[in-house]
Amino acid sequence: MSKWFVRKTKTRSPSRRSFFSTSGDSQLFLAATFLTVVIIVLGPTCARADVDDVKLVGDDQADRTASGLWPFGRPGLVKRDRDYVAPVSPAAPQAVLGSGILGPTGRSWTQQTTSGVRAWNGIACDATCTKLVAVATGESGELVYTSTDSGATWTGQTGSLLAGYMGVASSSDGTKLVAVALSLHIQTSDDSGVTWTDQPGSAAGTWWWVACDLTCTNVAAVETFGYIYTSTDSGVSWTGRAEPREWLRIASSSDGTKLAATDFSRIWTSDDSGVTWIARDSDRWWIGIASSVDGTRLIAAANSDFVYLSIDSGVTWTAQPALGARNWQDVACDSTCTTMMAAEYGGNICVSDDSGNTWVAQSQAGSREWNAIAMSEDGTKLVAVEYGGTVWTSILKVDAAQASRR
Repeated sequence: MSKWFVRKTKTRSPSRRSFFSTSGDSQLFLAATFLTVVIIVLGPTCARADVDDVKLVGDDQADRTASGLWPFGRPGLVKRDRDYVAPVSPAAPQAVLGSGILGPTGRSWTQQTTSGVRAWNGIACDATCTKLVAVATGESGELVYTSTDSGATWTGQTGSLLAGYMGVASSSDGTKLVAVALSLHIQTSDDSGVTWTDQPGSAAGTWWWVACDLTCTNVAAVETFGYIYTSTDSGVSWTGRAEPREWLRIASSSDGTKLAATDFSRIWTSDDSGVTWIARDSDRWWIGIASSVDGTRLIAAANSDFVYLSIDSGVTWTAQPALGARNWQDVACDSTCTTMMAAEYGGNICVSDDSGNTWVAQSQAGSREWNAIAMSEDGTKLVAVEYGGTVWTSILKVDAAQASRR
């Protein structure tokens, strides 16, 4: 498989591309170039026959620029200059050396070298973060990788396809998994990743991210330059929702009823399993988003902007200025969004254990190209993957008093 995708947002290395790049093979290069042109020119205007008509509220076209697909055309959205430095707030948090510190947010981090150095794109875990699943991309594609010991050892699952995987989701028991990749059908597993089933009902698309309920029965996936798709049968059949946008990430409540998705301009929410969508906060370059189990509390990251919190299912949002305006890439939270985590691409991971009142940079993990993060339901286990690096894990041992406050 040619190297279709390398980075989803801005990069700091001039040798990387933000979206599509190809191998030296001329035929594959031409095919990739043609597909990219088709996506750019025709993607937003072409409708699929199986896409339901849905109600979209608050989509004021007046505030959407005429620059076309913003990843390629919106001025200042994705800066690629080699000397570009993201804005940093003077109030950005000071790093706290977390080795051995079990204070409010101090964490000890372990680099899991057995994961291998890869272009990691996504990671997910079960409720206890004992079973992990991570996906990456590479010149010839990558397998899906799993761990059953909280990230200490990793197995490349040969039952999966070699592909440029973008995202992955897990059921709360780690048994059912869903993985998405560019130019493939959506892939599912019901044995913790040992074997995988190609789901042709999803069609082959530019799949970007995926989320599911606790049982991975209700699944939602986003296709950049495409639609949001939902499934109520663990990924066998799919229904197109919303409308073509530059979709990036999606999050789900524990029952799959409440969904929240990001594109390059807005946050969108649904309280009917994706049938209808409402536009929320706009004019930010949204990327990562995560949800509490009931879908009431949300955390979202705006690239070259702030991390934002919502306590009303996405209706209103509050910035976290203490974190600074940075290259935020992904966010995660525990079941109640009491413990939250935000990762900066080319910077630090920051953690809050008090619903966002205070944040601490996890300097022991270092400043890296963090690409995706996840955590256990109780917030004691954290996992993160770096693009062009390894998997990192953190386990916080809490006493009875701390546990009672979670």
